[in-house]
Amino acid sequence: MLDLYPYRDNQNGRIFDHMGHAVSEADPALVTRYLDLAAAEKHRVDSSHPPTTLRLAFLEALPGGWDADPLDAARCGFESIAAEIQPIKDALGKALMEDLHETEFDR
Repeated sequence: MLDLYPYRDNQNGRIFDHMGHAVSEADPALVTRYLDLAAAEKHRVDSSHPPTTLRLAFLEALPGGWDADPLDAARCGFESIAAEIQPIKDALGKALMEDLHETEFDR
């Protein structure tokens, strides 16, 4: 993410694109390691969520497992959703990068 510095207004919510890319392109061995660690620790997002491993097991138990795709992205209108949330994404991205800059560089 350091290539985003200095953070300029025209970069807007680019940090979220970087985060999404890091997750979607994660090394499979690293993903496996983190999932195994989450299982061992019974990790949960918060008290309202069951442990991650139980949520993953539920998804695997669904008819078709991970291969089932009940959501057709073409019908969801993601373009209009993206346009609607872009100002919020931009403001949050800028605030996050400013906070990171303050934490990392203004110590």
